[in-house]
Amino acid sequence: MSSSRFGWASAVVLAVTGCFHSASVGDAGATADTAGCSTLASSHILVQPSAAGTAPPPAATGGTLIAGNYHLASTVYYPTALCTPTEVSTNLRLTLVSPTSGTIETITITAAGDVVSEATRFTAAGTELTLSLVCISPDPSGLIRSIAVFAYTVGEAGELLLTASDPACGTSVSTYAPDGA
Repeated sequence: MSSSRFGWASAVVLAVTGCFHSASVGDAGATADTAGCSTLASSHILVQPSAAGTAPPPAATGGTLIAGNYHLASTVYYPTALCTPTEVSTNLRLTLVSPTSGTIETITITAAGDVVSEATRFTAAGTELTLSLVCISPDPSGLIRSIAVFAYTVGEAGELLLTASDPACGTSVSTYAPDGA
C-alpha cells in the first residue's frame, strides 16, 4: 500500500498503499470528508516494516472474517521493499453486513505525525477482498470511488493478513491482530 505524500508503503493496505485504481464503482454516497472518515482512535503504536529476505510471500487462504477492532502488528515485504517504508500506527475496524460483505474503517498515523482515515465497503470471495473506497481524508489524489483487490487470510488466532502488491514498493503482507491480542 505507497503514497508519495506520506512515504510509507505498507500499513494502510487500503488506499494509502497505492493499490486503489481509478475505476469508478458508482458510489453516489462517497465523500472527501475533511473531518475524517472514521471514528477510530489511534493506538499510536508504531510498527516498523521488515523484509523477508529470500522467502516468498505466503499464499492467501481466505477464511471466515471476524467483526471487530484490529491493530497493525507487522508488515513484511517479500523479498524486500523497493521503496523506503516508515513506521506507522494503523487501527482497523471490520464490520460485517453478511459473512462476505461489510465495511472497513482505518486510521493511520506516520512517524512524522501525518494522519489518514479511510472508510471502504468490501466483499469477500475465495481468498480475495474487493474494497470500494467510500471516504479518505485527506484525499490529495482523488481516490474516492476507486476499487482495490487484496488477497487475505484469517489466521488461527483471528488475525487478518492482507497482501498488497504495489509497483512502487513491492509485495507486502500486513498482519492486523484483534485488539486485546
